[in-house]
Amino acid sequence: KVLGKQLNDRGMVKGYKLLLSSVAPIDRMMSNGMPFDIVGHERVLRRFEEGVELASRSLNRICPEIANWDSPTQVVKWVNAKLSECPLEDRRSALAGWEKTGGGALTLGRAVLTERLSGGHIKDGYLRKVLSRYLARQRRKKIKSTYGSSLRKLVSDGRIYGHLRIMGAVTGRMSSSEPNLQNMPSGAFRGLFKASEDCKILVCDYSQIEVR
Repeated sequence: KVLGKQLNDRGMVKGYKLLLSSVAPIDRMMSNGMPFDIVGHERVLRRFEEGVELASRSLNRICPEIANWDSPTQVVKWVNAKLSECPLEDRRSALAGWEKTGGGALTLGRAVLTERLSGGHIKDGYLRKVLSRYLARQRRKKIKSTYGSSLRKLVSDGRIYGHLRIMGAVTGRMSSSEPNLQNMPSGAFRGLFKASEDCKILVCDYSQIEVR
């Protein structure tokens, strides 16, 4: 009774009933899963593996000082050395606001590097070139790691199953996990999801649909 009164006072009865009516179909979606192209997935992963290898070879050509591009310590040491060679104003521009670890080392997260490069903080052309290619390599590695074997483990009988939660996000939107089916990379990965026989996949996106 208390909940009913609160919903009625706020004009949310219709929305609440709509949410309740969605429970059964969403449960069926989770139980049925979605056909997944396993062979295509392996093909896409091979392309990303080749992309990481090509990026590594490119970096080795233009920056042979770094022996292991998977070592943030080596990359940060090289960045600091190159910045020390830059004019004072350029060095200050590059370092201003650069996020650091608890130990004081520069962080090399994708968001941090993207902001440093796109924001024009790093002026030195050679440093920008190396870090841009390093960032591209890291993006490929991240996609391969997140949507590679870990995604394949969630496929059973040629179908992939995920957890969907009504109002799972703080904004009221639906959320998804194991895997996050709402956040698949655009391009080849999304093409791996297939409609069941005699069915079609409908793609739509509502703007500002969450309850406010």
